[in-house]
Amino acid sequence: MGEASIEVISAKPEFDLMYYLDVCGSSRIEHELLEKIEAAWKDWKDRLHVYRITPSHAKKGEGFLLVFLSQSVEDAVEEAWQVSPSEGMSFHNLGITLVMSAAQSLVPEVADKGCAPLPRPGREVLEAFEKLGLGWNEETRTADRQYAVFTHMPYAGGCEICCLSRTCPNSTLGATQ
Repeated sequence: MGEASIEVISAKPEFDLMYYLDVCGSSRIEHELLEKIEAAWKDWKDRLHVYRITPSHAKKGEGFLLVFLSQSVEDAVEEAWQVSPSEGMSFHNLGITLVMSAAQSLVPEVADKGCAPLPRPGREVLEAFEKLGLGWNEETRTADRQYAVFTHMPYAGGCEICCLSRTCPNSTLGATQ
C-alpha cells in the first residue's frame, strides 16, 4: 500500500444567520450576542484547516474532505462556557456552523442533505490524520477535535455509507441494518 496525499484547500464559508439559528434551535438572537458571534466568526475563519486527503488507491477525483478548527477555538468556547452556559452554547454552535459551512462550500450535497456522512477511515487516512496532528477514536468514531468534519469528496452517498448510521437518530436506514 502507498501513502495518502494531503492537499491544503481553500473553503469559503459564509456566515448565514438563518443556518446558525437553525443549528442553535432558535429563531432569535440578541444584538449584543450577534456582535460577539460575528467577531468570533471573522477570527475563527483564520483558524480553519481544510484538506483533501486522497488515498493512493483512490480513483481519479475521489478522496476525502477534512475540515477542523484549531485547539485555540475549542479553548475560546470553553472560556465562553465559563462566562455563561448560554454564551458557551452560542459559541459551541458557532464552531459547528463554521465547519459545516466550510464543508458545504466544497461539497454542496452536504447542504442539500443537511448532513456530512462519516466514512470509516482506512490506514492511509489515519496516517494522514496523524501527520496533521489529529488522532482518531475508533470507539466514538471521531477525530480528536470537537469541531471537525470528515466526509467523502466528492459526495458519495448518505446514511448508507456513514459509519454512524446505526446510532444516528437521523439515519434513514432504520433498524434493519
